[in-house]
Amino acid sequence: MTPPLDLMFDVILDSYAHSRSPIVYSAGYVSKVLTGDVDEVTRIVKAAEANTKLLLEHAYLISDNGLVYVSSGVMGVDGVLVYKYSRICPNCNGLFHTHPIPLPIPTPSDALNAYNRGSSLECIGSMIEGEPIILCIKPKESWRNIALAIAEFSSIIEAYTDAYAPVDTGEGVFMAPYPSKSKAMLILDEFASAMEKYASVRVDHFTT
Repeated sequence: MTPPLDLMFDVILDSYAHSRSPIVYSAGYVSKVLTGDVDEVTRIVKAAEANTKLLLEHAYLISDNGLVYVSSGVMGVDGVLVYKYSRICPNCNGLFHTHPIPLPIPTPSDALNAYNRGSSLECIGSMIEGEPIILCIKPKESWRNIALAIAEFSSIIEAYTDAYAPVDTGEGVFMAPYPSKSKAMLILDEFASAMEKYASVRVDHFTT
């Protein structure tokens, strides 16, 4: 099944057309704050409250006829709802979801959810400095092995990330990676190489 890339492209543009850019802090600043400056911690917490309204993900099942909207959520989507929808959509063989951060890379939980659904394809799209980019991943072997490989890859993401956006998860503040375009491109290249043994990875860039 070929992903309906034109529809995915439209979804990304629609998702970001009216959104403001979140508050982002450099990695160096975040590191400094973690040393215990109470005033700066308060500043980041307030930023997290504002960002929470902006950093929404949107999920769509990929069917033979196009995209089927499922769920939206702050820095994540409802995996249970996606699973339920996939059970009643026999022509849905994959999932496309957006990332509100400039990093369209699946998480270990994305891969495990794909395993549970029996998904043949997972695609993620995000805007990187105004440029829509879509990454699709198709397993050569088990999604479980891909999940483990992605978990190991998290250290590379951390090493390359040069900025973060604070998010209020309801259980505390989460610092979401928000790399610059050059760093995001490096991460995407490294990801494709790291996954070569486990999956086929395709990255599509679009200009607006």
